[in-house]
Amino acid sequence: MTTIMKKGNLILFLLPVITAACVLIWYSGTLSYYDRVEFRYIPSDNGDYDLSDLDFENTAIRIDGNVEFIPGMLLTPEEFDARAAEIQTGRPQEVSTVATSRVRLIFPDDDTYMLTEISINFAETVYINGELRGQAGRPGDTKESEEAGHAFWAFSVKPADGVVEIVRQSSNFVHRDNGDHANIIVGSEQNIRLYMSLATDFAGVAAGLFLALFFVHLTLYFILRSYRANLYFAILCLTWFLRTGVTGAKIFLGEIPSLSWETAFRTEYVTLPIGAIFVLLLIKEVFPGVAQKWFFRALASVSSAFILLCLFAGTRFMSYSLLWYEAFYLAAIAYLAARFAIKLPGAFGRRQIYPEQWASLFGLAVFLYAAVHDAFYSNNIYLFGLNVPLTDLALLIFSFAQMIAMSCGTMRGVAAAREAEQKLMLENTALDRLNQMKTDLMATVSHETRTPLAVMSGYAELIAQGLRRKGVDAQTADDLDQISEEIQRIAKIMDEMQNCSRTKDNAAHDVQIQLADVINQSARLYAPILERVKTRLAVHLADDLPPVSGNPGELTQVMFNLLQNARNHTKNGTVEINGELRAENGAFEVAVTVSDTGTGISPDFLPRAFERHSHGGAEGTGLGLSICKEIVEAHGGRIGISSKVGKGTKVVFAIPIIDDARKKAERDKKT
Repeated sequence: MTTIMKKGNLILFLLPVITAACVLIWYSGTLSYYDRVEFRYIPSDNGDYDLSDLDFENTAIRIDGNVEFIPGMLLTPEEFDARAAEIQTGRPQEVSTVATSRVRLIFPDDDTYMLTEISINFAETVYINGELRGQAGRPGDTKESEEAGHAFWAFSVKPADGVVEIVRQSSNFVHRDNGDHANIIVGSEQNIRLYMSLATDFAGVAAGLFLALFFVHLTLYFILRSYRANLYFAILCLTWFLRTGVTGAKIFLGEIPSLSWETAFRTEYVTLPIGAIFVLLLIKEVFPGVAQKWFFRALASVSSAFILLCLFAGTRFMSYSLLWYEAFYLAAIAYLAARFAIKLPGAFGRRQIYPEQWASLFGLAVFLYAAVHDAFYSNNIYLFGLNVPLTDLALLIFSFAQMIAMSCGTMRGVAAAREAEQKLMLENTALDRLNQMKTDLMATVSHETRTPLAVMSGYAELIAQGLRRKGVDAQTADDLDQISEEIQRIAKIMDEMQNCSRTKDNAAHDVQIQLADVINQSARLYAPILERVKTRLAVHLADDLPPVSGNPGELTQVMFNLLQNARNHTKNGTVEINGELRAENGAFEVAVTVSDTGTGISPDFLPRAFERHSHGGAEGTGLGLSICKEIVEAHGGRIGISSKVGKGTKVVFAIPIIDDARKKAERDKKT
């Protein structure tokens, strides 16, 4: 609780500081211009704008009003003059998709001035004092003849007798907004260059911040993948980076001259629904339960449909469809606001919400308000009389607020992961204790059960022998033999259980033994069992095999397990035991091979042959080979298996020889 309170206090301090910094950045990029230069709107009723009384040293002008125009025609200045009788006065964008307009600016002198217009998104040709000065795409009389373009232009002009005449040909078959023929900013070169520089610099700073945030939070996501909010925010930042580059100052145009108008235009539009989807995912991750499932599905479906429309529909239809999408988006914002108002008092099902959620909520509120404001602004409705778009400022505040939230959420996730790791360690310790208790129990049961089973088996054998001597029928003797065999089988199972649970620490029971003796004894005991299935046992041992250090009982069990497996898979065949001295990587060892001509093992099962409780469909407990592996490796040896279906199986295990024998073997090898 104390840690959460400290984080909350830090966030309460950081949010206003970051907000002030974002406002300062935005202010220096937009509003500061209006502080340095008086920015005035000059209207006109007939297309003549009288600027002769203005002080352009401290003033910049945005002309706004009527112009002279001829609808439906694309004319040069000379052609425009020749059709004086057809000239109308008004706003051509409200009348015609194709038009030629004329504006006259009356200056106080013939000094050099500058004109600019930001973000042209259709086809336009600009003549100034009869000279062709600007071209965005290629205007056309029809949709087929038009080639749309985009521009961010500025012209230095020198009045002729105090007058600058601007003739503009424009056609717009690609956008619902035909453009404002009078939307021109006029001022001294110094002031206009400052205006353009601030606009471009702000766009560059914003794009750089979004790109940096993308890489930072993508990295955080790869560090802690369970916290998906970092991934959603990273993709959202990348989306705003792309949008910043193709809107406003259009900084991508300077960096990518080959960027087509249509690509830039579709990018501008498609980033809106993509951004909406990832804002939605971010809300869902940071504020679980704030909105119902149907809302997420509806917004995702509508946004996905608009994405497809932005990618494949005609651009003019797309621009009209944006009005419907904006209406839907405003309704979604209203719904979210209502849900937050309902859920916030209950703290989303908790006693309180986390500090990072406050940061995210603050940024989200700023962003959603700006979205509402700019949706009205784009339709010339100014909320609270604020005649500037707020999206750029809101995106900065939103991004930094989310950065705080994501960082805090990541730290919380890391802390939770550490806590889970510590919990897992405690659980593993408890499991180790439980496993040791199981081991002790199984060892006790195995030990206490083996003795009476051995006694029972011995007496059954004695009775069978006695009955045979006294002439009892063979069936009774065979039944007693079967009892003895089953008792031995149970005893073997108990031994396997004990071996599965032991800790392999058997070094204290190791003695110097002749592995050849273990092999021969095992073969003598098991040969009659193989004869019952008409299988011959052959033993081939090299002379003078050196001694090894080991537990004779355990190595005998290895031999019995391997012979038992061979018996289970071989009928009317041969089982061979081979023993030899080998040098492997400079070390000498006794290698024992048990091979059979039986059915073999399927390739699918072979890699799992030494796993506990694995058996390839044959009878058995599935412990035999796993026990062999444990015993051999506990003796410092190694074991392997190979097999071919229908041709038999070969198991090879090797035990290192003892030091004295190793030295003798090395001497023999040299001689």
